[in-house]
Amino acid sequence: MENFKEKLDSYFEASRRGRAVWKEIEKKYHVLEEDSLVLFPDNDEKLNYAALRNLGGYLKKKYISRVLLIFSDRNIIYGSKYQVINIKEDMMRDLLRYYRLTQFREKIVVISMKEPFGNDGIIGEKGITLDDYVMNALYV
Repeated sequence: MENFKEKLDSYFEASRRGRAVWKEIEKKYHVLEEDSLVLFPDNDEKLNYAALRNLGGYLKKKYISRVLLIFSDRNIIYGSKYQVINIKEDMMRDLLRYYRLTQFREKIVVISMKEPFGNDGIIGEKGITLDDYVMNALYV
């Protein structure tokens, strides 16, 4: 039982740190309620580029005029016409813990087949492509 309590305490501590990361981003970048956040926690080049390739369609479909792309420090994208924010890997992990716990924003997308809940087995099933996955499972 003590092991469970320690894990739970650790999870909540990471969530508190994640909230602090979010508050810092929110303040520094003047994030508004209508802005969208797209998190790129994984170093999955194919998935990340598919997400960037389909980003315009998502923004148009959801009538979003401003998006912040948040990458962990190992996933740096240059030359984007969008606001790009790079944070440390551990900060991204904490931010995801906070998101899993509270889902603190309506317009947030996590570009991952692992986080926050995992769906990596769907690609290739019944003809589902990576772009299909991005547009119909992530950008919803």
